[in-house]
Amino acid sequence: MEDDFVELNFAVISDIHVKAHNSKEDEKLDLALSRLKEYQQNLDALIITGDITNSGREKEYKKFSKIYNKYSEFLGEKIFLMGNHDCWGGVSIKAAQKRFKDNLNEDINSHKVIKGYHFISISTEGKRLSGLFSKKLLAWLKNELEVARKDDSKKPIFLGVHQHIE
Repeated sequence: MEDDFVELNFAVISDIHVKAHNSKEDEKLDLALSRLKEYQQNLDALIITGDITNSGREKEYKKFSKIYNKYSEFLGEKIFLMGNHDCWGGVSIKAAQKRFKDNLNEDINSHKVIKGYHFISISTEGKRLSGLFSKKLLAWLKNELEVARKDDSKKPIFLGVHQHIE
Protein backbone atom coordinates (compact mmCIF):
# COMPACT_ATOMS: atom_id res chain seq x y z
CA MET A 1 0.00 0.00 0.00
CA GLU A 2 1.33 3.40 -0.97
CA ASP A 3 1.90 6.02 1.73
CA ASP A 4 -0.93 8.60 1.79
CA PHE A 5 1.07 11.21 3.67
CA VAL A 6 2.28 14.35 1.94
CA GLU A 7 4.99 16.74 3.04
CA LEU A 8 3.62 19.54 5.18
CA ASN A 9 5.62 22.56 6.33
CA PHE A 10 4.24 25.00 8.85
CA ALA A 11 5.56 27.30 11.55
CA VAL A 12 3.99 28.07 14.92
CA ILE A 13 4.67 31.21 16.93
CA SER A 14 2.93 32.72 19.90
CA ASP A 15 2.93 35.60 22.37
CA ILE A 16 4.16 38.26 19.98
CA HIS A 17 2.70 41.08 22.12
CA VAL A 18 3.00 43.84 19.50
CA LYS A 19 2.67 47.20 21.27
CA ALA A 20 1.35 50.52 19.98
CA HIS A 21 4.76 52.18 20.39
CA ASN A 22 8.03 50.99 18.88
CA SER A 23 9.37 48.07 20.87
CA LYS A 24 11.67 45.06 20.79
CA GLU A 25 8.59 42.91 20.06
CA ASP A 26 8.30 44.58 16.62
CA GLU A 27 11.92 43.79 15.88
CA LYS A 28 11.55 40.18 17.05
CA LEU A 29 8.47 39.63 14.88
CA ASP A 30 10.15 41.18 11.86
CA LEU A 31 13.25 39.04 12.41
CA ALA A 32 11.23 35.84 12.88
CA LEU A 33 9.22 36.40 9.70
CA SER A 34 12.30 37.38 7.69
CA ARG A 35 14.04 34.18 8.84
CA LEU A 36 11.03 32.11 7.82
CA LYS A 37 11.15 33.76 4.40
CA GLU A 38 14.88 33.16 4.13
CA TYR A 39 15.06 29.56 5.33
CA GLN A 40 11.62 28.06 4.73
CA GLN A 41 10.19 29.48 1.52
CA ASN A 42 7.75 26.63 1.01
CA LEU A 43 5.61 27.11 4.11
CA ASP A 44 2.10 25.77 3.82
CA ALA A 45 0.88 27.70 6.88
CA LEU A 46 1.83 30.11 9.62
CA ILE A 47 0.03 29.55 12.90
CA ILE A 48 0.01 32.26 15.55
CA THR A 49 -1.51 30.88 18.73
CA GLY A 50 -2.56 34.06 20.46
CA ASP A 51 -1.36 37.24 22.10
CA ILE A 52 -0.68 38.81 18.74
CA THR A 53 -1.15 42.18 20.43
CA ASN A 54 -0.19 43.29 23.90
CA SER A 55 -3.59 44.74 24.73
CA GLY A 56 -5.92 44.16 21.79
CA ARG A 57 -5.91 47.76 20.61
CA GLU A 58 -6.57 48.84 17.04
CA LYS A 59 -3.18 50.51 16.68
CA GLU A 60 -1.42 47.29 17.73
CA TYR A 61 -3.29 45.26 15.09
CA LYS A 62 -2.37 47.84 12.45
CA LYS A 63 1.30 47.63 13.42
CA PHE A 64 1.23 43.82 13.41
CA SER A 65 -0.38 43.80 9.96
CA LYS A 66 2.21 46.21 8.59
CA ILE A 67 5.02 43.86 9.66
CA TYR A 68 3.19 40.65 8.67
CA ASN A 69 2.20 41.96 5.23
CA LYS A 70 5.87 42.45 4.29
CA TYR A 71 6.25 38.65 4.36
CA SER A 72 2.72 37.26 3.94
CA GLU A 73 3.22 35.95 0.40
CA PHE A 74 5.95 33.60 1.73
CA LEU A 75 4.10 32.34 4.79
CA GLY A 76 1.31 30.18 3.35
CA GLU A 77 -2.16 29.93 4.81
CA LYS A 78 -2.64 31.99 7.95
CA ILE A 79 -4.16 30.53 11.09
CA PHE A 80 -4.42 33.18 13.80
CA LEU A 81 -6.24 32.84 17.09
CA MET A 82 -6.89 35.08 20.05
CA GLY A 83 -5.06 34.94 23.33
CA ASN A 84 -6.00 36.66 26.56
CA HIS A 85 -4.02 39.82 25.72
CA ASP A 86 -6.00 40.21 22.49
CA CYS A 87 -9.18 40.41 24.61
CA TRP A 88 -8.09 43.44 26.58
CA GLY A 89 -8.08 47.01 25.33
CA GLY A 90 -10.98 48.40 27.34
CA VAL A 91 -13.77 46.80 25.33
CA SER A 92 -16.21 43.93 25.81
CA ILE A 93 -15.20 40.44 24.71
CA LYS A 94 -17.61 40.65 21.74
CA ALA A 95 -16.02 43.95 20.66
CA ALA A 96 -12.53 42.47 21.10
CA GLN A 97 -13.50 39.47 18.95
CA LYS A 98 -14.89 41.79 16.28
CA ARG A 99 -11.72 43.90 16.39
CA PHE A 100 -9.61 40.75 15.95
CA LYS A 101 -11.69 39.52 13.01
CA ASP A 102 -11.93 42.92 11.32
CA ASN A 103 -8.22 43.69 11.60
CA LEU A 104 -6.81 40.27 10.75
CA ASN A 105 -9.55 39.02 8.42
CA GLU A 106 -9.51 35.76 10.35
CA ASP A 107 -12.27 33.97 12.26
CA ILE A 108 -11.65 33.54 15.98
CA ASN A 109 -12.36 29.81 15.64
CA SER A 110 -11.56 27.93 12.48
CA HIS A 111 -11.22 24.57 10.83
CA LYS A 112 -9.02 24.57 7.75
CA VAL A 113 -7.77 21.68 5.66
CA ILE A 114 -4.29 22.18 4.24
CA LYS A 115 -2.86 19.49 1.97
CA GLY A 116 -5.32 17.00 3.47
CA TYR A 117 -4.42 17.81 7.10
CA HIS A 118 -6.95 19.33 9.48
CA PHE A 119 -6.04 22.45 11.46
CA ILE A 120 -8.58 23.46 14.10
CA SER A 121 -8.16 26.53 16.25
CA ILE A 122 -10.24 27.93 19.07
CA SER A 123 -9.94 31.24 20.86
CA THR A 124 -10.70 32.19 24.42
CA GLU A 125 -14.14 33.69 24.97
CA GLY A 126 -13.17 35.81 27.94
CA LYS A 127 -10.49 37.94 29.51
CA ARG A 128 -9.60 35.41 32.19
CA LEU A 129 -5.90 34.60 32.27
CA SER A 130 -6.61 30.86 32.18
CA GLY A 131 -9.00 31.23 29.25
CA LEU A 132 -12.74 30.79 28.98
CA PHE A 133 -14.36 28.23 26.69
CA SER A 134 -18.16 27.92 26.63
CA LYS A 135 -20.02 24.64 26.38
CA LYS A 136 -21.16 25.75 22.93
CA LEU A 137 -17.56 26.25 21.77
CA LEU A 138 -16.44 22.93 23.24
CA ALA A 139 -19.35 21.18 21.47
CA TRP A 140 -18.26 22.84 18.21
CA LEU A 141 -14.69 21.65 18.83
CA LYS A 142 -15.84 18.10 19.52
CA ASN A 143 -17.82 18.09 16.28
CA GLU A 144 -14.91 19.47 14.25
CA LEU A 145 -12.52 16.90 15.71
CA GLU A 146 -14.97 14.16 14.73
CA VAL A 147 -15.23 15.55 11.19
CA ALA A 148 -11.44 15.53 10.91
CA ARG A 149 -11.15 12.02 12.32
CA LYS A 150 -13.78 10.68 9.91
CA ASP A 151 -11.96 12.30 6.99
CA ASP A 152 -8.76 10.35 7.69
CA SER A 153 -8.23 8.64 11.02
CA LYS A 154 -4.56 7.94 10.23
CA LYS A 155 -3.50 11.57 9.90
CA PRO A 156 -2.82 13.81 12.88
CA ILE A 157 -5.20 16.63 13.68
CA PHE A 158 -3.53 19.92 14.61
CA LEU A 159 -5.34 21.83 17.36
CA GLY A 160 -4.35 25.38 18.21
CA VAL A 161 -5.35 27.07 21.45
CA HIS A 162 -3.61 29.77 23.47
CA GLN A 163 -4.66 28.78 26.97
CA HIS A 164 -5.32 25.30 28.22
CA ILE A 165 -8.86 24.00 28.39
CA GLU A 166 -9.72 23.12 31.99
